[in-house]
Amino acid sequence: KPLPREREVYVRLPGGYPEYVKDEIRKLLGAGFRVDLLRLLKGGFGLAESPRLWYLEYKATLKELGLWELKLVPGMFRAFHPNGELRAVVCIHVDDTRYAGDSTAQELWDELHKRLKFGALRKATDGWQKFCGRWERQDPQTCEFYYSMNEYVKKNPEISKGTIEFNGKVLTESIKKEIGSLLGQISCAGRQGRPDLMYGVSHCQQLAGLSDPEAIVWLKRLLQRARQSMEIKISQLGCGLDEVIVVSASDAAFAAQPRQGSQGGVTCLIGHPKILQQKAPTVILETQSVRINRVVRCSMSAELSMAATAFEHGDFTRAVMAELLDHQFSLQDWKWFSSKWKHYLVIDAKTGYDVLNDEGVTADRKIMIDAAVLREAMTELSCENYVRDRKSVV
Repeated sequence: KPLPREREVYVRLPGGYPEYVKDEIRKLLGAGFRVDLLRLLKGGFGLAESPRLWYLEYKATLKELGLWELKLVPGMFRAFHPNGELRAVVCIHVDDTRYAGDSTAQELWDELHKRLKFGALRKATDGWQKFCGRWERQDPQTCEFYYSMNEYVKKNPEISKGTIEFNGKVLTESIKKEIGSLLGQISCAGRQGRPDLMYGVSHCQQLAGLSDPEAIVWLKRLLQRARQSMEIKISQLGCGLDEVIVVSASDAAFAAQPRQGSQGGVTCLIGHPKILQQKAPTVILETQSVRINRVVRCSMSAELSMAATAFEHGDFTRAVMAELLDHQFSLQDWKWFSSKWKHYLVIDAKTGYDVLNDEGVTADRKIMIDAAVLREAMTELSCENYVRDRKSVV
């Protein structure tokens, strides 16, 4: 069927066509039409616009079925029951789709497949399935999930078998290019399900940027570690999603990187409320290890800089949970909706903890701004934000 006006695609044909080709085009289009500009009424295979046209059609169909896209996470849709309870969730990425829902959601999937054509339908409960480059499976009895990048590593010859031969003292541009290619692939595995690789990737990138031969040593260590088998288990939390707490933890190493750079790490997770007193189930949602871009002059400045980053990630996590689970969510009042979940910022620095509790100061005025913003967020009424140092969290 013809596309709506806002979805029309225009393609400019390259010049220099022979006259007989132009005559054929005129026969198809009729007299008075330009032969170097065509209007496509449907998505053309292989065009850069094709994924977007598919997304628009998919989005419109999901909307007709009662699934609405999250404002904070494009490509993620959810449907609710009339009483406001979450019914189904859909995550799409180009031609990959993940469904999840309760016992009534099957009728949504059946209707969706009637309206749109899809490829193979695979269930995570039947064994390992691939979604967006990551392999996952679900235990049909406990409903617990397992993630793995083992197949990605095995099927990637550069990671599974490759190495770099280097005997010089300075990295050449070709060697650096090869290192960059390998690190990009290892980084993909790290982001998808191997957080243990992220620091090594960042450190090796910094060394390679300085043409330091030490980058080869680190790369070989990374390759060896990447080849080790690992599965991440998403355990049952033992409580409802409305009861969990959000934890964003940060750490930093001042002047420990090449060129006296500082490194920072962030981990965001949700967990059972008992984690505040004892060991309890948790689920890691996000991890990262990066070089701190801003100039920091002391260890406390580095710690507070990463604490501010961790706090933002934790707040975003709460906002997404609120939009996903609450049918009345309003982006304008996201703080109020997010306050349903307590948010704990955990920092591994007693001095930084003291600054946030108004017990200390720092000479770095830029960091004092971060500290003031964090302190205000912690004391804001009804926002359920807290800060703890590492020793006070199990």
